[in-house]
Amino acid sequence: MQIFIKYLSVILLIFPGIAFAKLIPPLANDIQIVNSIKSKIEGSKELDVLTIHIESVNGKVTLQGVVDSEKQIRKLIKLSNSVSLVRFTDTHKMLIKPNKTLNQDSVITANVKGLLARENIFGKNDIPLSSINVETQAGVVSLSGKVSDPEQARKAVDLAKSIDGVRDVYSSITIAR
Repeated sequence: MQIFIKYLSVILLIFPGIAFAKLIPPLANDIQIVNSIKSKIEGSKELDVLTIHIESVNGKVTLQGVVDSEKQIRKLIKLSNSVSLVRFTDTHKMLIKPNKTLNQDSVITANVKGLLARENIFGKNDIPLSSINVETQAGVVSLSGKVSDPEQARKAVDLAKSIDGVRDVYSSITIAR
């Protein structure tokens, strides 16, 4: 065993690059990959505000962090894959922030439907509440469906407008004949 260690030591002294030749290039490539991706992120107006952890092992890049949208993840993948030494980009550790607008829109829709049911705008007529469809996008409520008279349609619009967070109301409610 001592002879083997002496022999190995002599080889390392004479040819120091041989021992690490297979370790250093991949490590240097991974450092270059990470630095290139960081540089590209910093050069992007949309992505430079993000805090993304980048790791590369033998050209396999793993991105970790929180983004605002799926679109940003797609841009990060495209950006990462544009680096010449990248073999694969893994984004399974990426998270997308919850969309507050979507949640607010759901709350508005529920409030409009609840108010329509509570206010009994249909009076004694046997028109089910489901005859009015309510959808909300970015605070804009869209009403559709059929009611028995114009007064019911007007009341539905007025009630929708009274809900907090509603920016506007569009109605395509028709009158059943």
